[in-house]
Amino acid sequence: MAADKALIAGAAKVAGAKAKLDNATLDAFTDLGEDIGQAAENILATMQENENARNEAIDEGLSTINSQSIKLPNDHVGQIYDTPPVQEFYKKPVNTLTGILNVQGANFNYDTVTMQNQDVIDQQKAAQTMQNIVTSEIEKRNGYLAQVQTAGFKYNPLYNTESEEGKAVQAYLDGTVKWEPKETGGDPNSFGYKVGDKFYTTAQMQKMLGNATAPDNSKEVFDFLDNSSKRSFSTATNNQEADVIGARIKKEILANENTLNNFLVHRSGYSLQTLNNQADFKPEEEVDEFVSEQRAMHYDAPSAEPTITPNKAFDIAQDQKAEDEFNQFVDGLSEPTRNIFSLTNGVPRLQRALDSNTFQKNLAAGGVQVSKKVSQYVGVPDEYTVTYKNKTSKPLNLTQDIDYLKDIIKSLY
Repeated sequence: MAADKALIAGAAKVAGAKAKLDNATLDAFTDLGEDIGQAAENILATMQENENARNEAIDEGLSTINSQSIKLPNDHVGQIYDTPPVQEFYKKPVNTLTGILNVQGANFNYDTVTMQNQDVIDQQKAAQTMQNIVTSEIEKRNGYLAQVQTAGFKYNPLYNTESEEGKAVQAYLDGTVKWEPKETGGDPNSFGYKVGDKFYTTAQMQKMLGNATAPDNSKEVFDFLDNSSKRSFSTATNNQEADVIGARIKKEILANENTLNNFLVHRSGYSLQTLNNQADFKPEEEVDEFVSEQRAMHYDAPSAEPTITPNKAFDIAQDQKAEDEFNQFVDGLSEPTRNIFSLTNGVPRLQRALDSNTFQKNLAAGGVQVSKKVSQYVGVPDEYTVTYKNKTSKPLNLTQDIDYLKDIIKSLY
């Protein structure tokens, strides 16, 4: 019995020791679990803080991108130039910057990226170029719209609304023309105007508009032909000389399309392009009729060899000499040389010549003066006129060439 009690007592001690060990272990694991839980909570909290910081950085980055990136100006919205291809130039840098922002997060720096990332640099440059081009085109178009809507405005008589160019001009003015690149994916400088299947560069469209809205100079050109032929026939002393003069006048009119056009407009009221649509029209017949009229009015056919007094002969010679010298002066005019590095910014060649001090001095040497009237419409060229003695031309068509100017100057003689 004593042994059993000893065993029982020993077992009790072992059980008590084991219980103490189990409680200690439990307490240790409990403490460990609490530490792990706290650490997990701390990790989650840190992750949340980092996520919040990233989201704030992205929100701030997006705000910077949207506020500082080149956008479609408000006054461009709804214009004929507000098209998907144009909008794409503004979207590209924004999309590229947004992609970089999503990768860099809080490390994103707008200024650094826009100065160092070549894709962004190129895309923003293209967007700015497009904005500049469209702004210029809108100003020009608004100027032409204001001009044609002015009370009393008349298109140039050489302008044919039914021609291909005439229809293109009307599409430009009424807003049905398409603003798009010559080829899909083209850069901003490749954009122009599409009418049907026909593509026009901005320079081509401006030239057509300049021709359509240019002042009517047909009277000045016709007056020159009228006065010149009158003087020429009055100097003829026999039929042979009159024949030569008539052939020369006819050749001069037919050789220059601009001269022929103005001649026909003033004489018949129709342009060469319109008259050519008539099956029986022949321009040489119209010119022959004019030459015959001038010959009949200003050439006195002699019944015998004419008698010319010395004084009359001298006067005729002096008049012819003065006219020949003036014509030689005009024919010798040429556009001034231009520095190849100078910017033209779309200024017509004739306007650049008229603005040249050298060219103005050359004109003044022959008694011709240039006057300039600044246009009140943005995009509409300034008005230039030339004066010789007491005669002044109508406003010049700046889209024409130097030969056109020579004709106008000669008409003032």
